[in-house]
Amino acid sequence: MVEFYSPYCHHCQNLFPTWVEFYESNPESSGYAIHQVDCVVSGDLCDREGIRYFPMIRFYGPNSKLLASMTSSSRTIDTLNEFANEQLLIWNEEGDSKFNEDDFVGLQNSMIDNSELRKVLSGDLEVPKLISFWPTSNDQLNDSNFQNKYNAHAIFKNSENLYNFRNIWNFVIRNLHKFGEEHKLEFHYVNCKSNAALCGSLGFSELLNSNLKNLTPRIVLYLPKSNGNYLFLKPSFIKNRKFNHIVKFITNWTYRNLINSELQDLKINDIKNFIGATTKLKDKNDISDIPNYSKVAFIQVNDPNTQVLEDDIILDHLLQPVADLDSEVYLFKSTDKDGALKLLQDQERNLIDYIKIDEQSLQDKISEKLFISRTRSTFPMFIALKSSSLYTPVYQSFTSKEIRDTKKVLSFIRSNYLPMINHLSDDNKYQVFPKRMSPLNSKTEKILVSITDFQPKQFFEVEFYMSKVYHKFQYLRNMKIFQKIDKQRNEKHEEVNRMKLNDATSDDIIDKLREKITESYISTDNNLFPVYLDLDTLSKVASSLNWNKLDIQKYKVGDSILISRFTGQYWDQDLRGRQLNIENIDETVNLLKDILKNKNSGKSITRQSILLTIFQVWILLLVIAACLHYYKRFQIKRAQQNEKMKGLGILGLSADSKFD
Repeated sequence: MVEFYSPYCHHCQNLFPTWVEFYESNPESSGYAIHQVDCVVSGDLCDREGIRYFPMIRFYGPNSKLLASMTSSSRTIDTLNEFANEQLLIWNEEGDSKFNEDDFVGLQNSMIDNSELRKVLSGDLEVPKLISFWPTSNDQLNDSNFQNKYNAHAIFKNSENLYNFRNIWNFVIRNLHKFGEEHKLEFHYVNCKSNAALCGSLGFSELLNSNLKNLTPRIVLYLPKSNGNYLFLKPSFIKNRKFNHIVKFITNWTYRNLINSELQDLKINDIKNFIGATTKLKDKNDISDIPNYSKVAFIQVNDPNTQVLEDDIILDHLLQPVADLDSEVYLFKSTDKDGALKLLQDQERNLIDYIKIDEQSLQDKISEKLFISRTRSTFPMFIALKSSSLYTPVYQSFTSKEIRDTKKVLSFIRSNYLPMINHLSDDNKYQVFPKRMSPLNSKTEKILVSITDFQPKQFFEVEFYMSKVYHKFQYLRNMKIFQKIDKQRNEKHEEVNRMKLNDATSDDIIDKLREKITESYISTDNNLFPVYLDLDTLSKVASSLNWNKLDIQKYKVGDSILISRFTGQYWDQDLRGRQLNIENIDETVNLLKDILKNKNSGKSITRQSILLTIFQVWILLLVIAACLHYYKRFQIKRAQQNEKMKGLGILGLSADSKFD
């Protein structure tokens, strides 16, 4: 295990005491050696190894084979040990993948029989159970052979996919062992071929297939009846992902849904601290660490004086839809109404100071009205609290019917579940750029891609740029929405006054007053999603998303590209024709404002394929041929009609006369 460092690197200096402790606490018998490389002294070596930031921690195998790089930004004794131990579990002495089955003997994992499973399905349990469903029978897979080695297990030997999933399942249990030791979670597996009726009723009929080679077990988290009963893990979440990513995802999915299912009444400040939300952001020169943007919390805020039991019913209905979101999304409730309002007010006040709007006089006049306009709501209300963001979207409801409308609340959640800033990679590219646009989405949504190489100093600048652009544009967008709402409201009242002067009926006046304002702060129109992208993976991501009109070679670290999320346009130059760059925050915001006014349509990012062009030409030729065919038939029919009319000449009528 090697740390590449620079003696002038602030983060390397901070890590030094931890690295010394890590080195001293791991004797040679631990199975790996620990080294350091000074990249100032050994620049050629670091250049050859592609070291792009400090400190870079890597795990090497025999013959200098690079096996893994540590990606966690948290570098403590625990995370260093976890990283090293994980690599020891994955790789053997030759640097090839290995799984030592003996390490998992004794895990808290057991087969659950039919009668016990029926109790679980009915919610008759005190402790949540994480259960995997397998396409096997009790004879093929049981407690005596579950941990058998690859060559000693008939099922695993013939179905490598099931062997790999067994190893994934083992690591998930190991990662969640604390919950098991504290009796907060139990782990089981079910053989569907011995429980065919039950698996079929759960929708797992594919697990009854006799061909095991392409089948993947399904996972369900069963909860006590009081917590919503059970939650399914979508198979698509673990499809085509790397081993470590699958383990991490299932672990995090289970962890967050255990928290969500508790639905405890928490203080707003406790929720804020848990997800890393803030009421104040640092200026550029004060940033010393990379914030975590991954968590988003949806909070049902209740007024303790008016709360009723019916208000909580919707939360049970939200558990599975929230579990189906491919992101670190949490669900909470709180009767800390005053704490929620104070948090929103503090965020808004510091947001205005943070973005430093140029039109100060305009901002002073409408900022308070804007805040009231976008946060005014009856209770309970939902808010979307995001890590390291000063902007908290509010689901506004003005009747009990609206806040209990599961469909509308889900629309709010699905429109705001992505973190404020995301890491665009090959693994999540279809989360950031969906293949299809849902009814919730808008064609005007944009993705701001900033290119980085993860050098600490440069990455801080990228993070500051994205945060500043997002907050500044979000405020300007809301200001525009407020102005439209204010205009519509004034027009409605003017119309009501005209109706009164014209002695309109009270029913007509009431109907006019009841007309809803069409503009909304929670609309997805012109939403902006900042993401950062590693320069080394730009080409791969661009290729997989078919950005074939993008000149990949011209972009460098610090450049930005604004891309339409659904319509295939992009912008990489500001209004002066210069490359968008993290140094020019205001120029990026001005470009966004120009697009917001429909003054800039951008360039096409995708070149149409030759096959599609040929297909379109072929369709066009068919349409032309069809038109010619029908025109010819029309001409023939017309000629026949004229001939028919000529035959009426025996009645003494001319050929062009009208005949009644």
